[in-house]
Amino acid sequence: MSNHQKAKQLADLVKQFHLLLNSGSLDLSSEATARSWIEELLSIFNWNCRDPYEVDQEVSLTGQE
Repeated sequence: MSNHQKAKQLADLVKQFHLLLNSGSLDLSSEATARSWIEELLSIFNWNCRDPYEVDQEVSLTGQE
């Protein structure tokens, strides 16, 4: 996928988010909602969210991090 196609997909995703947000149909307190939007965003840049070598679903951070 070209950078132009990725930019269009990203713009479409942002537009869709704003439409749903403005209509009041997004549950912003839901972890599942946040995860689905993040996964969609990462997939635009060819990240496979189901591959643990690409994306950690949950990681505990130390004090330094």
